[in-house]
Amino acid sequence: MNGKGLDNKIMLASVGVFVGRKNKFIDSCNSDNTDGKKDCNKDYRNTLIGIIVIVVVTILLSVYFAIVVDSYAKRRENKERNAENSG
Repeated sequence: MNGKGLDNKIMLASVGVFVGRKNKFIDSCNSDNTDGKKDCNKDYRNTLIGIIVIVVVTILLSVYFAIVVDSYAKRRENKERNAENSG
């Protein structure tokens, strides 16, 4: 599970980098926005929300599968222990 913990930290760090580069995102958006039809702050907010949702869902799935694997391992260990005791 240590590998998954590292993956989660990397994803959270990516969100942090994206938040830290807000001005660069806005400036890039504004330079492409010659006709004035884009709302760059809204685009940034929507992109950030999307990234956060993806990170949260990924972390929840990682935790869920870690619980499933742990539960399976415990169940299998109990079966083996019961087989040794009965035989």
